[in-house]
Amino acid sequence: MRITAIVEALVQSGASPEMILSAVRAAEAGHVSEIERRRAGDRERQQRRRARVTSRDVTVTADGALSDKESSPTPP
Repeated sequence: MRITAIVEALVQSGASPEMILSAVRAAEAGHVSEIERRRAGDRERQQRRRARVTSRDVTVTADGALSDKESSPTPP
């Protein structure tokens, strides 16, 4: 729920400024913990991905030489 909706509902019901402040702080704390939970999941997913992707996935030619087609043209 959006914080503005919470504040509007509290103001309409006649809540005191202290009550409104308490509700906003609780909503913000919940939002921050939600962001941290998502970031933790993102970190774990990225670590698993990095563990799977290794340098052996790169294709290497046997002698390391480029064919005539792959080499850069020589300047005149």
